Amino acid sequence: MSRERFKWYLSIFSLFWASVAAQESLNPDNEPGDEILPDLNKPPSELHKEYLTGNWGGERQKLEERGVFLALTYFTDIQGNPVGGAHRGFAQAGSMGFQATIDLEKIAQIKGLQLFGSFVWREGTSLSAKKIDNQFPVAQLFGGQTYRLNELYLKEQLADGNVILKAGRLNAGNNFFQSPLYYYFVSNAFCGNPISIFFNSGFSAYPKATWGGYFDFLIRDQFKAQFGVYNVNPTIFKNKYHGCNFTFHSVGGILAIGQFSYLLNRAKTSRGLPGNYAVGYFYQTGEVQRFSGQEQKGNYCYYFLFDQMIYRKGNLNVTPFAAIILAPTNRNLFPFFFDGGIIARGIIKNRADDTLVFGAAYGAYSSDLRQVQQNAMKGMILGPFGNRPQDFELVLELNYWYYVTPYWVITPDLQYIIHPKGHDSIQNALVLGTQIGITF
Repeated sequence: MSRERFKWYLSIFSLFWASVAAQESLNPDNEPGDEILPDLNKPPSELHKEYLTGNWGGERQKLEERGVFLALTYFTDIQGNPVGGAHRGFAQAGSMGFQATIDLEKIAQIKGLQLFGSFVWREGTSLSAKKIDNQFPVAQLFGGQTYRLNELYLKEQLADGNVILKAGRLNAGNNFFQSPLYYYFVSNAFCGNPISIFFNSGFSAYPKATWGGYFDFLIRDQFKAQFGVYNVNPTIFKNKYHGCNFTFHSVGGILAIGQFSYLLNRAKTSRGLPGNYAVGYFYQTGEVQRFSGQEQKGNYCYYFLFDQMIYRKGNLNVTPFAAIILAPTNRNLFPFFFDGGIIARGIIKNRADDTLVFGAAYGAYSSDLRQVQQNAMKGMILGPFGNRPQDFELVLELNYWYYVTPYWVITPDLQYIIHPKGHDSIQNALVLGTQIGITF
Protein backbone atom coordinates (compact mmCIF):
# COMPACT_ATOMS: atom_id res chain seq x y z
CA MET A 1 0.00 0.00 0.00
CA SER A 2 1.40 3.42 -0.92
CA ARG A 3 2.07 6.03 1.74
CA GLU A 4 -0.53 8.35 0.16
CA ARG A 5 -3.23 5.64 0.21
CA PHE A 6 -2.32 4.76 3.83
CA LYS A 7 -2.72 8.41 4.83
CA TRP A 8 -6.07 8.49 3.00
CA TYR A 9 -7.44 5.52 4.97
CA LEU A 10 -5.97 6.87 8.22
CA SER A 11 -7.78 10.17 7.65
CA ILE A 12 -11.09 8.40 7.07
CA PHE A 13 -10.64 6.34 10.24
CA SER A 14 -9.82 9.44 12.25
CA LEU A 15 -12.91 11.22 10.97
CA PHE A 16 -15.04 8.28 12.10
CA TRP A 17 -14.20 8.96 15.72
CA ALA A 18 -13.19 12.62 15.87
CA SER A 19 -16.23 14.31 14.30
CA VAL A 20 -19.18 15.73 16.16
CA ALA A 21 -22.45 16.71 14.51
CA ALA A 22 -26.08 15.79 13.42
CA GLN A 23 -29.51 15.55 11.55
CA GLU A 24 -33.21 15.78 12.33
CA SER A 25 -33.63 13.28 15.19
CA LEU A 26 -31.47 10.73 16.96
CA ASN A 27 -34.40 8.33 17.10
CA PRO A 28 -35.48 7.25 13.60
CA ASP A 29 -38.83 6.23 15.11
CA ASN A 30 -39.61 9.97 15.10
CA GLU A 31 -40.03 11.40 11.64
CA PRO A 32 -37.80 14.43 10.90
CA GLY A 33 -39.97 17.51 11.08
CA ASP A 34 -42.74 15.71 12.96
CA GLU A 35 -43.96 16.53 16.46
CA ILE A 36 -41.76 15.65 19.44
CA LEU A 37 -43.96 15.05 22.48
CA PRO A 38 -42.14 13.47 25.45
CA ASP A 39 -44.02 11.17 27.82
CA LEU A 40 -44.64 13.43 30.81
CA ASN A 41 -45.81 10.43 32.83
CA LYS A 42 -42.20 9.30 33.22
CA PRO A 43 -40.58 9.98 36.61
CA PRO A 44 -38.48 13.19 36.65
CA SER A 45 -35.28 11.15 36.89
CA GLU A 46 -36.05 9.53 33.50
CA LEU A 47 -37.30 12.60 31.66
CA HIS A 48 -35.10 14.31 29.05
CA LYS A 49 -32.16 11.90 29.20
CA GLU A 50 -32.19 12.00 25.39
CA TYR A 51 -31.10 15.68 25.47
CA LEU A 52 -27.50 16.85 25.90
CA THR A 53 -28.69 19.88 27.86
CA GLY A 54 -31.06 17.78 30.00
CA ASN A 55 -34.01 19.34 31.77
CA TRP A 56 -32.58 22.88 32.03
CA GLY A 57 -32.86 22.72 35.82
CA GLY A 58 -36.53 21.75 35.50
CA GLU A 59 -37.44 24.56 33.09
CA ARG A 60 -37.85 22.29 30.07
CA GLN A 61 -40.36 20.13 31.93
CA LYS A 62 -42.27 23.22 33.10
CA LEU A 63 -42.56 24.42 29.48
CA GLU A 64 -43.81 21.02 28.36
CA GLU A 65 -46.39 20.86 31.13
CA ARG A 66 -47.65 24.21 29.84
CA GLY A 67 -47.77 22.90 26.27
CA VAL A 68 -44.47 24.06 24.70
CA PHE A 69 -42.15 21.34 23.32
CA LEU A 70 -38.74 22.28 21.89
CA ALA A 71 -35.94 20.26 20.27
CA LEU A 72 -32.63 21.15 18.63
CA THR A 73 -30.48 18.64 16.74
CA TYR A 74 -27.36 18.67 14.61
CA PHE A 75 -26.13 15.86 12.35
CA THR A 76 -23.23 15.61 9.95
CA ASP A 77 -22.20 13.21 7.18
CA ILE A 78 -18.44 12.95 6.53
CA GLN A 79 -17.59 10.74 3.56
CA GLY A 80 -14.94 9.84 1.02
CA ASN A 81 -14.64 7.55 -1.99
CA PRO A 82 -11.18 5.88 -2.05
CA VAL A 83 -12.25 3.69 -4.98
CA GLY A 84 -14.29 4.49 -8.08
CA GLY A 85 -16.44 7.37 -9.20
CA ALA A 86 -15.38 10.09 -11.61
CA HIS A 87 -12.84 11.41 -9.08
CA ARG A 88 -11.66 10.54 -5.59
CA GLY A 89 -12.11 12.84 -2.60
CA PHE A 90 -13.92 13.92 0.58
CA ALA A 91 -17.10 15.83 1.33
CA GLN A 92 -18.99 16.91 4.44
CA ALA A 93 -22.62 17.97 4.84
CA GLY A 94 -24.38 19.04 8.02
CA SER A 95 -27.94 19.81 9.10
CA MET A 96 -29.22 21.60 12.18
CA GLY A 97 -32.93 21.41 12.93
CA PHE A 98 -35.05 23.32 15.43
CA GLN A 99 -38.60 22.13 16.11
CA ALA A 100 -41.36 23.58 18.23
CA THR A 101 -44.78 22.15 19.02
CA ILE A 102 -47.33 24.37 20.77
CA ASP A 103 -50.21 22.49 22.39
CA LEU A 104 -53.10 24.94 21.98
CA GLU A 105 -55.36 22.70 24.05
CA LYS A 106 -53.22 23.46 27.11
CA ILE A 107 -52.54 27.08 26.23
CA ALA A 108 -55.85 28.23 24.72
CA GLN A 109 -58.26 25.40 25.66
CA ILE A 110 -58.85 24.50 21.99
CA LYS A 111 -59.28 20.75 22.23
CA GLY A 112 -56.92 18.62 20.10
CA LEU A 113 -55.26 21.58 18.32
CA GLN A 114 -51.50 21.99 17.94
CA LEU A 115 -49.25 24.46 16.13
CA PHE A 116 -46.03 23.02 14.74
CA GLY A 117 -43.04 24.78 13.20
CA SER A 118 -39.52 23.76 12.19
CA PHE A 119 -36.44 25.63 11.02
CA VAL A 120 -33.40 24.13 9.29
CA TRP A 121 -29.84 25.21 8.62
CA ARG A 122 -27.80 23.10 6.21
CA GLU A 123 -24.19 23.45 5.09
CA GLY A 124 -21.53 21.48 3.23
CA THR A 125 -21.02 19.85 -0.14
CA SER A 126 -22.18 16.74 -1.98
CA LEU A 127 -19.73 13.88 -2.56
CA SER A 128 -22.05 12.48 -5.24
CA ALA A 129 -22.15 15.72 -7.24
CA LYS A 130 -18.57 16.78 -6.53
CA LYS A 131 -16.65 13.52 -6.98
CA ILE A 132 -18.63 10.36 -7.76
CA ASP A 133 -21.12 11.69 -10.35
CA ASN A 134 -23.85 9.20 -9.42
CA GLN A 135 -27.63 9.65 -9.40
CA PHE A 136 -28.66 8.81 -5.81
CA PRO A 137 -26.82 11.11 -3.34
CA VAL A 138 -24.71 9.21 -0.81
CA ALA A 139 -25.40 11.84 1.89
CA GLN A 140 -29.02 12.37 2.88
CA LEU A 141 -28.07 15.59 4.68
CA PHE A 142 -27.21 17.37 1.43
CA GLY A 143 -30.02 19.39 -0.14
CA GLY A 144 -31.20 22.94 0.37
CA GLN A 145 -27.90 24.12 1.85
CA THR A 146 -28.99 27.35 3.55
CA TYR A 147 -31.12 28.41 6.48
CA ARG A 148 -34.86 28.09 5.91
CA LEU A 149 -38.30 27.78 7.39
CA ASN A 150 -39.48 24.22 6.84
CA GLU A 151 -42.95 23.24 8.07
CA LEU A 152 -45.51 25.54 9.67
CA TYR A 153 -48.97 24.09 10.19
CA LEU A 154 -51.95 23.52 12.42
CA LYS A 155 -52.84 20.00 13.46
CA GLU A 156 -56.21 18.91 14.83
CA GLN A 157 -56.84 15.54 16.49
CA LEU A 158 -60.40 14.25 16.70
CA ALA A 159 -62.15 11.08 17.90
CA ASP A 160 -59.55 10.34 20.59
CA GLY A 161 -56.71 10.80 18.14
CA ASN A 162 -58.12 8.40 15.51
CA VAL A 163 -58.72 11.27 13.08
CA ILE A 164 -55.97 13.78 12.24
CA LEU A 165 -56.14 16.93 10.13
CA LYS A 166 -53.20 19.13 9.08
CA ALA A 167 -53.12 22.34 7.06
CA GLY A 168 -50.36 24.81 6.25
CA ARG A 169 -46.81 24.43 5.00
CA LEU A 170 -46.28 20.66 4.88
CA ASN A 171 -43.76 18.02 3.82
CA ALA A 172 -45.62 15.27 1.96
CA GLY A 173 -42.75 12.96 2.83
CA ASN A 174 -43.52 13.07 6.55
CA ASN A 175 -46.83 11.26 6.03
CA PHE A 176 -46.69 9.38 2.74
CA PHE A 177 -44.39 6.89 1.07
CA GLN A 178 -42.24 6.42 4.15
CA SER A 179 -41.42 4.24 7.12
CA PRO A 180 -39.53 5.05 10.34
CA LEU A 181 -37.06 2.33 9.27
CA TYR A 182 -35.91 4.40 6.29
CA TYR A 183 -34.32 6.99 8.59
CA TYR A 184 -31.66 4.51 9.64
CA PHE A 185 -29.92 4.98 6.26
CA VAL A 186 -27.31 7.57 5.31
CA SER A 187 -27.81 7.24 1.54
CA ASN A 188 -30.56 9.42 0.14
CA ALA A 189 -31.66 6.48 -1.99
CA PHE A 190 -33.42 5.17 1.16
CA CYS A 191 -33.55 7.84 3.84
CA GLY A 192 -36.92 9.45 4.42
CA ASN A 193 -38.57 8.28 1.21
CA PRO A 194 -37.47 6.03 -1.70
CA ILE A 195 -35.73 8.60 -3.85
CA SER A 196 -37.32 7.88 -7.24
CA ILE A 197 -40.47 9.84 -6.34
CA PHE A 198 -38.46 13.09 -6.33
CA PHE A 199 -37.19 12.53 -9.87
CA ASN A 200 -40.69 11.63 -11.09
CA SER A 201 -42.90 14.26 -9.43
CA GLY A 202 -43.27 17.41 -7.36
CA PHE A 203 -43.33 15.42 -4.10
CA SER A 204 -42.10 17.58 -1.19
CA ALA A 205 -39.96 16.43 1.74
CA TYR A 206 -37.75 17.76 4.53
CA PRO A 207 -36.43 20.45 4.52
CA LYS A 208 -38.64 21.89 1.75
CA ALA A 209 -42.33 22.39 2.50
CA THR A 210 -45.22 23.62 0.37
CA TRP A 211 -48.86 24.56 0.93
CA GLY A 212 -50.96 21.51 1.59
CA GLY A 213 -53.70 19.74 3.48
CA TYR A 214 -53.65 16.29 5.06
CA PHE A 215 -56.28 13.97 6.53
CA ASP A 216 -56.08 10.47 8.01
CA PHE A 217 -58.28 8.18 10.05
CA LEU A 218 -57.67 4.93 11.90
CA ILE A 219 -60.17 2.07 11.90
CA ARG A 220 -60.06 -0.47 14.74
CA ASP A 221 -56.30 0.04 15.30
CA GLN A 222 -55.58 -1.99 12.15
CA PHE A 223 -56.53 -0.01 9.05
CA LYS A 224 -55.36 3.50 8.28
CA ALA A 225 -56.48 5.70 5.37
CA GLN A 226 -54.50 8.82 4.45
CA PHE A 227 -55.18 11.57 1.93
CA GLY A 228 -53.20 14.67 1.03
CA VAL A 229 -53.23 17.53 -1.47
CA TYR A 230 -50.13 19.67 -2.10
CA ASN A 231 -49.27 22.62 -4.29
CA VAL A 232 -46.47 21.89 -6.79
CA ASN A 233 -44.15 24.84 -7.25
CA PRO A 234 -40.42 23.99 -7.15
CA THR A 235 -39.45 27.64 -7.59
CA ILE A 236 -40.38 28.36 -3.95
CA PHE A 237 -37.69 25.88 -2.85
CA LYS A 238 -34.87 28.10 -4.17
CA ASN A 239 -32.34 28.93 -1.49
CA LYS A 240 -32.82 32.68 -1.97
CA TYR A 241 -36.34 32.47 -0.47
CA HIS A 242 -35.22 30.61 2.69
CA GLY A 243 -38.57 28.81 2.84
CA CYS A 244 -40.51 32.10 3.08
CA ASN A 245 -42.02 32.36 -0.40
CA PHE A 246 -45.68 31.94 0.57
CA THR A 247 -47.21 32.29 -2.88
CA PHE A 248 -50.12 30.01 -3.76
CA HIS A 249 -49.14 30.11 -7.45
CA SER A 250 -48.83 26.64 -8.97
CA VAL A 251 -46.18 25.75 -11.56
CA GLY A 252 -46.72 21.98 -11.79
CA GLY A 253 -50.36 21.73 -10.74
CA ILE A 254 -51.60 19.87 -7.68
CA LEU A 255 -50.23 16.63 -6.22
CA ALA A 256 -52.97 14.43 -4.75
CA ILE A 257 -51.97 11.33 -2.75
CA GLY A 258 -53.91 8.49 -1.18
CA GLN A 259 -52.47 5.67 0.94
CA PHE A 260 -54.10 2.71 2.68
CA SER A 261 -52.26 0.72 5.34
CA TYR A 262 -52.80 -2.47 7.26
CA LEU A 263 -51.18 -2.21 10.69
CA LEU A 264 -50.50 -5.71 11.93
CA ASN A 265 -50.16 -6.06 15.70
CA ARG A 266 -49.71 -2.32 16.14
CA ALA A 267 -52.34 -1.80 18.84
CA LYS A 268 -51.10 -1.28 22.41
CA THR A 269 -52.71 -4.56 23.47
CA SER A 270 -51.16 -6.62 20.62
CA ARG A 271 -48.59 -9.26 21.51
CA GLY A 272 -47.67 -10.54 18.05
CA LEU A 273 -44.82 -9.31 15.87
CA PRO A 274 -45.68 -5.89 14.37
CA GLY A 275 -45.86 -5.19 10.66
CA ASN A 276 -46.94 -2.45 8.26
CA TYR A 277 -48.35 -3.04 4.77
CA ALA A 278 -49.27 -0.07 2.56
CA VAL A 279 -50.38 0.69 -0.98
CA GLY A 280 -50.44 4.21 -2.36
CA TYR A 281 -51.24 6.24 -5.45
CA PHE A 282 -50.51 9.80 -6.45
CA TYR A 283 -51.67 11.94 -9.34
CA GLN A 284 -50.09 15.23 -10.34
CA THR A 285 -52.01 17.62 -12.55
CA GLY A 286 -50.24 19.98 -14.93
CA GLU A 287 -48.29 19.51 -18.11
CA VAL A 288 -45.47 16.98 -18.23
CA GLN A 289 -43.07 16.50 -21.14
CA ARG A 290 -42.67 13.01 -22.52
CA PHE A 291 -39.22 11.83 -23.58
CA SER A 292 -40.55 11.93 -27.15
CA GLY A 293 -40.93 15.70 -26.77
CA GLN A 294 -44.75 15.70 -26.69
CA GLU A 295 -46.65 17.35 -23.86
CA GLN A 296 -48.60 15.06 -21.54
CA LYS A 297 -51.40 16.12 -19.22
CA GLY A 298 -50.73 14.78 -15.73
CA ASN A 299 -48.55 12.10 -14.19
CA TYR A 300 -49.14 9.28 -11.72
CA CYS A 301 -47.44 6.55 -9.70
CA TYR A 302 -48.33 3.42 -7.71
CA TYR A 303 -46.28 2.28 -4.76
CA PHE A 304 -46.23 -0.64 -2.34
CA LEU A 305 -44.47 -0.69 1.02
CA PHE A 306 -44.08 -3.28 3.73
CA ASP A 307 -42.06 -4.04 6.83
CA GLN A 308 -42.57 -7.02 9.11
CA MET A 309 -40.73 -7.94 12.26
CA ILE A 310 -39.77 -11.61 11.99
CA TYR A 311 -37.91 -12.16 15.26
CA ARG A 312 -38.06 -10.70 18.75
CA LYS A 313 -36.44 -11.98 21.91
CA GLY A 314 -35.53 -9.68 24.76
CA ASN A 315 -33.99 -6.50 23.32
CA LEU A 316 -33.20 -8.14 19.99
CA ASN A 317 -35.60 -7.67 17.09
CA VAL A 318 -35.16 -8.16 13.35
CA THR A 319 -37.30 -6.46 10.69
CA PRO A 320 -36.99 -6.76 6.89
CA PHE A 321 -38.64 -4.15 4.65
CA ALA A 322 -39.23 -3.47 0.96
CA ALA A 323 -40.68 -0.78 -1.31
CA ILE A 324 -41.71 -0.98 -4.99
CA ILE A 325 -42.59 2.04 -7.15
CA LEU A 326 -44.22 1.84 -10.60
CA ALA A 327 -44.83 4.77 -12.97
CA PRO A 328 -45.37 5.37 -16.73
CA THR A 329 -42.14 4.90 -18.67
CA ASN A 330 -42.83 7.60 -21.26
CA ARG A 331 -42.48 10.53 -18.83
CA ASN A 332 -40.71 9.34 -15.65
CA LEU A 333 -36.95 9.05 -15.18
CA PHE A 334 -37.41 5.98 -12.92
CA PRO A 335 -40.59 4.08 -13.88
CA PHE A 336 -39.38 1.17 -11.73
CA PHE A 337 -37.62 1.52 -8.39
CA PHE A 338 -37.08 -1.04 -5.66
CA ASP A 339 -35.42 -0.90 -2.31
CA GLY A 340 -35.29 -3.38 0.52
CA GLY A 341 -33.22 -4.38 3.48
CA ILE A 342 -33.12 -5.55 7.05
CA ILE A 343 -32.91 -3.73 10.38
CA ALA A 344 -31.54 -5.62 13.40
CA ARG A 345 -31.81 -3.79 16.72
CA GLY A 346 -30.17 -4.84 19.98
CA ILE A 347 -27.83 -7.45 18.50
CA ILE A 348 -25.23 -6.79 21.20
CA LYS A 349 -26.17 -7.69 24.77
CA ASN A 350 -26.82 -4.67 27.00
CA ARG A 351 -26.95 -2.34 23.98
CA ALA A 352 -30.67 -2.35 23.26
CA ASP A 353 -30.72 0.77 21.02
CA ASP A 354 -27.74 -0.04 18.79
CA THR A 355 -28.86 -1.04 15.32
CA LEU A 356 -27.27 -2.92 12.42
CA VAL A 357 -28.62 -1.82 9.02
CA PHE A 358 -28.33 -3.23 5.50
CA GLY A 359 -30.17 -2.20 2.35
CA ALA A 360 -30.13 -2.32 -1.45
CA ALA A 361 -31.76 0.25 -3.74
CA TYR A 362 -32.22 -0.30 -7.49
CA GLY A 363 -33.47 2.31 -9.94
CA ALA A 364 -34.15 1.40 -13.58
CA TYR A 365 -33.99 4.33 -15.99
CA SER A 366 -36.86 4.70 -18.44
CA SER A 367 -36.65 2.52 -21.55
CA ASP A 368 -38.20 5.40 -23.53
CA LEU A 369 -35.41 7.68 -22.33
CA ARG A 370 -32.83 5.07 -23.26
CA GLN A 371 -34.26 4.79 -26.80
CA VAL A 372 -33.96 8.55 -27.29
CA GLN A 373 -30.37 8.43 -26.02
CA GLN A 374 -29.52 5.52 -28.33
CA ASN A 375 -30.94 7.40 -31.32
CA ALA A 376 -28.82 10.41 -30.40
CA MET A 377 -25.75 8.19 -30.10
CA LYS A 378 -26.38 6.64 -33.53
CA GLY A 379 -26.86 10.08 -35.08
CA MET A 380 -23.76 11.37 -33.27
CA ILE A 381 -25.70 14.30 -31.80
CA LEU A 382 -26.02 15.40 -28.20
CA GLY A 383 -29.83 15.27 -28.04
CA PRO A 384 -32.05 16.72 -25.29
CA PHE A 385 -31.13 13.90 -22.85
CA GLY A 386 -27.57 13.25 -23.92
CA ASN A 387 -26.24 10.46 -26.11
CA ARG A 388 -25.06 7.98 -23.47
CA PRO A 389 -27.81 5.39 -22.79
CA GLN A 390 -28.57 4.86 -19.10
CA ASP A 391 -29.87 1.56 -17.74
CA PHE A 392 -29.75 1.34 -13.91
CA GLU A 393 -28.03 2.43 -10.72
CA LEU A 394 -27.73 0.13 -7.69
CA VAL A 395 -26.77 1.20 -4.15
CA LEU A 396 -25.73 -1.14 -1.33
CA GLU A 397 -25.42 0.25 2.19
CA LEU A 398 -24.24 -1.23 5.49
CA ASN A 399 -24.07 0.79 8.70
CA TYR A 400 -24.24 0.50 12.48
CA TRP A 401 -25.92 2.96 14.86
CA TYR A 402 -23.77 3.12 18.00
CA TYR A 403 -25.35 5.14 20.81
CA VAL A 404 -22.58 6.65 22.91
CA THR A 405 -25.34 8.20 25.04
CA PRO A 406 -29.10 8.54 24.44
CA TYR A 407 -28.41 11.96 22.86
CA TRP A 408 -25.20 11.15 20.93
CA VAL A 409 -24.99 8.57 18.14
CA ILE A 410 -22.12 7.59 15.82
CA THR A 411 -22.93 5.68 12.63
CA PRO A 412 -19.97 4.23 10.66
CA ASP A 413 -21.26 3.73 7.13
CA LEU A 414 -20.20 1.81 4.03
CA GLN A 415 -21.82 2.18 0.60
CA TYR A 416 -21.09 0.64 -2.77
CA ILE A 417 -22.44 2.34 -5.90
CA ILE A 418 -22.87 0.06 -8.92
CA HIS A 419 -23.27 1.58 -12.40
CA PRO A 420 -23.18 5.24 -11.29
CA LYS A 421 -25.76 7.21 -13.31
CA GLY A 422 -26.39 4.09 -15.39
CA HIS A 423 -23.15 4.47 -17.34
CA ASP A 424 -20.34 1.98 -17.89
CA SER A 425 -17.91 4.87 -18.21
CA ILE A 426 -18.01 5.70 -14.46
CA GLN A 427 -16.27 3.17 -12.23
CA ASN A 428 -18.25 1.55 -9.41
CA ALA A 429 -17.61 3.55 -6.23
CA LEU A 430 -16.81 2.51 -2.67
CA VAL A 431 -17.87 5.13 -0.12
CA LEU A 432 -16.62 5.17 3.48
CA GLY A 433 -17.95 7.61 6.00
CA THR A 434 -19.69 8.34 9.25
CA GLN A 435 -22.82 10.12 10.39
CA ILE A 436 -22.74 11.64 13.86
CA GLY A 437 -25.64 13.28 15.62
CA ILE A 438 -26.46 15.12 18.82
CA THR A 439 -29.81 16.20 20.30
CA PHE A 440 -29.40 19.27 22.46
